Amino acid sequence: MDFRVLGAFTVTDEAGPVTIRRRKCQALLALLLSHHPHALSADAVADALWPDAEDPTKALNSVRVHATYLRQALGAPADLIPRTAGGYRVNVDRDAIDATRFEDRIALAREASAAGDPSRATDEFALALATWGGEPYRDFPEVDALREPRARLERLWLDALEGYATVLLDDDRADEACRVLMPIADLHLHHETLVARLMLGLHRTGRQHEALNLFSRVKDELDPRGMVPTPQLQELANAILLHDTTLDAARAAPARSRRVVPPRRRSGFIGRGAELRSLFERWEAAGRGTPQLVHVTGAAGLGKTTLLDRLADRALADGGIVVAGACEPDPNENYQPFPELVRRTLHEDPPADSQPSMLGELARLAPDLRHQLPDTREPPEPGAGRQRLFSAVAELVAAPTRPRLVIVEDLHWARPDTMMLLHHVVRHARGQLMIVVTYRHQELDPPSSYGTAGMTGGLTQPDLPIQLAPMDHHEIRAL
Repeated sequence: MDFRVLGAFTVTDEAGPVTIRRRKCQALLALLLSHHPHALSADAVADALWPDAEDPTKALNSVRVHATYLRQALGAPADLIPRTAGGYRVNVDRDAIDATRFEDRIALAREASAAGDPSRATDEFALALATWGGEPYRDFPEVDALREPRARLERLWLDALEGYATVLLDDDRADEACRVLMPIADLHLHHETLVARLMLGLHRTGRQHEALNLFSRVKDELDPRGMVPTPQLQELANAILLHDTTLDAARAAPARSRRVVPPRRRSGFIGRGAELRSLFERWEAAGRGTPQLVHVTGAAGLGKTTLLDRLADRALADGGIVVAGACEPDPNENYQPFPELVRRTLHEDPPADSQPSMLGELARLAPDLRHQLPDTREPPEPGAGRQRLFSAVAELVAAPTRPRLVIVEDLHWARPDTMMLLHHVVRHARGQLMIVVTYRHQELDPPSSYGTAGMTGGLTQPDLPIQLAPMDHHEIRAL
């Protein structure tokens, strides 16, 4: 059987999901899993699940009754949840529980890091984070006894993210370290070691302004409490401000460029086989001249980027062009990430027959390209400038001369201007084009631009929707 407590509480066996209808039985199982492999006394279970019981004897009897109901719901032998002298416990291997799999993978990652093997450490950290499905024991907020296990696992998750970013930086992969930490940085500004890793990654990818902006947010967070950043963090900020070259000892490639150059060495890819096959089928359809749109969703750390890296490998191996960009929570350009997509497309696959005036419009999106593009005049009609800009971007990005894969990540952070331009590009897609967008459905609050676009019909329905779930224990074991 497979037990998941990271995120939604689920139990599965070889036949599929196992339904446990009684709420107290669910809580009992979660409580026992939190103490695995140790037993929990009947008194401790009664105190946790019936804290207001006036009659301790009745509460203990309720524990026995619900343990019986739980065994029946699981359809398992009595020795799965035996009652011993020490109390009740779940008699399964560590590999059967996602939380203990998570802990064991992190231990392996730390061993590899301590042994001076950053490549193996990054692989182990990635596998650990692929197991993370969200807040531990989130379905049992009323059980006070689960607060400490929940907090411990969340601390371990943050430590794993910090450790993962550290070995990525050591392995000359600063851009990937930024992608790991940026989604959670603003929620954990008090975790200054994690912030320092992100600041260093941003510096090494040429984004000093963003690194210093992050440091300012840390100061703003601490100021109401009468606190200041640690001396170490202040020294790092000063070094970034002064462009201290000692920070560049392992300077990484420019940000967001990893998919337009031959990919780094990667370990074997196991799991997500069905999703990868579906993506390959859509890529093949695009190669035959039918444009494709794919949505990939899932929580942070489930492998969306890794999955698309494999798709990008396939596209490059087939002689295609890959351009990629990502939305960010605090963008420094309008229409982000389209300025980056335009730059990459012009570099990788410049148009051969576009009108000069149309190409000139692209300078409105990426002013740094103005010297490379024809001059254009300001349209006299109100609104004509944006219309011409949208048309120029669609002609460049959505009308390839050879197979092209366009990846837009983290669309849950997209602003309204980005969503309007993306919708225009998708509607005008033609030829050998595949567009893949990723987002986290958990973060699509009603005010988000993506969520609004979906509710109002402002998004084209995808040819392929993919929702990633945490890997099961069979996939993790294969890894």
